[in-house]
Amino acid sequence: MSDFELRHNINGFFNNQRLNASGTISLHDSGNFSANLAFEDLPTKFTPYLLGFSLISISCLANAREDKAKNIISLSDGRFNGLRSYTIEDSQKNVLGSIMTVVTVNKQKNTSELFLVGNYDGPTNFNSCSNYSVEMNQNISGKISGSYSQTIRTLDDDIYTIRAYAEYGFTNNILLTEPQIFSCEYSDQNFNNINATLKGSARTASLVNNK
Repeated sequence: MSDFELRHNINGFFNNQRLNASGTISLHDSGNFSANLAFEDLPTKFTPYLLGFSLISISCLANAREDKAKNIISLSDGRFNGLRSYTIEDSQKNVLGSIMTVVTVNKQKNTSELFLVGNYDGPTNFNSCSNYSVEMNQNISGKISGSYSQTIRTLDDDIYTIRAYAEYGFTNNILLTEPQIFSCEYSDQNFNNINATLKGSARTASLVNNK
């Protein structure tokens, strides 16, 4: 594996408003990544915390540090599709919104194209989200998937829950012999809705589940 950079483009619709952003993601052999994005169209109620900041980590798990397990780049030879769905709940388990993203990554062309569609009606003053890990299982050749949850916290210290499903598809015939854990530990989460910019960094890893 080697360090590389992706041109990350995002477009879609949120609450029937246009969303558009672009920037770069730098991925490193260590599993660390950093990202900088600028929004050209930013819907009123949109914040990347509603996705647990995975607007960037959905692509960045590609180069996760390999610890007796393969990352997405190794599994896919550098070309893959990813899908995630998110449901946002308050502390009473009322559903406030849902989002779906689809990403196509091509390491050879250094491109990452993400489409987003969703709706949400709730607070937007979030300032942090938890790390996450997801157990990925392979039931058929060319696809791995799993579910996970995250918490997000507002400036008023109210906690909300994201329930998410992740899926990655690729064209080769590699078969996993056991489940793998993909983990993401954020070291920086910075979203400025006034300047319409997002910056983030994290450490990712791919581990064998030894349970």
